[in-house]
Amino acid sequence: MDFPHICLIEQYVSNDGFSSTYGTPFTSECFYKEAMEQNDSSSIRIVSAWIAFPEGTQIHMNSRITLADGERPPIRKIVSVNRPSDDEVEYIKVILGENSEKGGI
Repeated sequence: MDFPHICLIEQYVSNDGFSSTYGTPFTSECFYKEAMEQNDSSSIRIVSAWIAFPEGTQIHMNSRITLADGERPPIRKIVSVNRPSDDEVEYIKVILGENSEKGGI
């Protein structure tokens, strides 16, 4: 898989009950894919999105991802995708949720 995009990853460190803290941000190559839907008023909204990272990328459920446009959608699920030929990890797939502040990703 090609990884033509770049995003910022901040690893989750802790939460004191009021706010979360994150480690030093680092950039990572990625592949970003979104699916859109048009509603009755002809406006388009993103209904699902996911990011693929190269094998070995360290990312956790509480990490924070910042996309190229500045959006920070929440992480909903992380899975390793294996190659069928040898069952080795091909890439890490991160399924994103909706950003409640703007109603979409």
